[in-house]
Amino acid sequence: MFARPLHLAALVLATATIITVHANGSQRKAGTGLAWLLADMLTTLSTDQANSPRVKHRLEDEARELVVLSRHDHGERMAGDPTARTMMDLLESESREVEFAVREGRMPYARRLLVNVSRSCVACHTSAQDEPLYVTPQLLRRAEGLRPLERAPLLQALRRYDEAASVYASVVRDEGAPPRERSRAAEEGLALAVRVQRSAPAARAVIQAVMESHGTAASLRESAASWSRAVEAWEAEASDGARPTEAQLADNAQRLVAEGMAVTNEGNPGAGAVQLHRAANMAHEQLARFPQGARAAEASYVLGVAWRELPTLSEWFVHPAFLDRCVRMAPHTPVAKDCAREYEVSMTEEFRPAAGEALPREVAHRLSVIQALSR
Repeated sequence: MFARPLHLAALVLATATIITVHANGSQRKAGTGLAWLLADMLTTLSTDQANSPRVKHRLEDEARELVVLSRHDHGERMAGDPTARTMMDLLESESREVEFAVREGRMPYARRLLVNVSRSCVACHTSAQDEPLYVTPQLLRRAEGLRPLERAPLLQALRRYDEAASVYASVVRDEGAPPRERSRAAEEGLALAVRVQRSAPAARAVIQAVMESHGTAASLRESAASWSRAVEAWEAEASDGARPTEAQLADNAQRLVAEGMAVTNEGNPGAGAVQLHRAANMAHEQLARFPQGARAAEASYVLGVAWRELPTLSEWFVHPAFLDRCVRMAPHTPVAKDCAREYEVSMTEEFRPAAGEALPREVAHRLSVIQALSR
C-alpha cells in the first residue's frame, strides 16, 4: 500500500473488555470497536504515563487489536464501492505503523499516527449520517485534554460531527494559534462539511469563520473566497430529487474536478477544495451503485486527481492506486491515457529524481506497465 505517515470508554480494566469482532460480527460493532480503541489509545498517549511498563503493555495489546479491527470492512456507508478495499488497506497499513511505534516505545510518533488514523475516517464517512458512537462521559472528559487538532479528528471518527466542527471553528478563530494550524482547521472543517455532512450551510459556516477572523493568512482568505463562490454555485444547482444516473454522476464529477483543478492551478493549492470534495463524493456514489458501469474507470480517475490535490487527503499517498485501477479497468482507451498521465505526474512529484537521475527501479517498472496498458 502507498500509505505514508505524517510530519479513545474508560481505561481498560481487563483484557476481556476489549471489543473483539468475530467472523459473524456486525459492521457497526467493528466500527464501534475501532473508534473505542482510537479514543482510549490517543487519550492515554497524551499522558505522562504512556511509557510506564503497565500502561505500555496495555497499549501494546490495544495496538494489536487495532490492527485486527482495521482488517474488517467498517463501511456500511461504502457498501458496494470497490474502492473501500483501498481505504481499508490504508487503514491497516497505518495501524501496523502504530503497533510498531508502540512496541518500540516511540509514543509521540504513535500519537501522531493515531491522529492520522482518525483523520482517515473522513474517507469512508461520505454517504450517510449515522448516529454518534457511544463513548463514556469519562472518555469524553479525557479527550478534552487533547490538542484541538487531535480532538476534532477523534470526534469526527466518533461521528460527533457538530462537536468536531465547533472545535475546528474555534481554532480558525483563535488569533493566537499558528497560521498553519488555523489553515489546517479550516481545510479539515471544510472537508467535514462538504465530504461528510454534504451541507452547503455547514461549508458556509467554515467560510464565515475564516472571513470574520483577524490575522488569518492571506492565502487562506483567498481560498475561502473561492470556496464561497463554489458553495454559491452548489446552492444554485437544481435537483428534481431523483437518484442520478451513472452518466449524470460521471458528467457532474468530471465537471467539478475540472473546475476544481482550474482554480487550483491559479496558484492556491486549496482553492478548489469544494469542487474536488464534491467530485470525490459523486465518484464514490457512482462506483458503489455502478461498480462495473461503462464509466467506472472515469470515477477512479476523479478519485485519483481529487486525492492528490486536496490538502486534507494528499498526505496519504493513495491516489496512485486509484489511477492504476483506472488504467486496468479500461486499458487502451482515452481515459486510460488520462490516468496514466496523471500517474506519471504523481510518481515523478513524489520521488522527484534529480536532474539526470532515473526513478527508482520498482517505481519505473510500475510506470512502464501503466503506460503500456494505456496506449
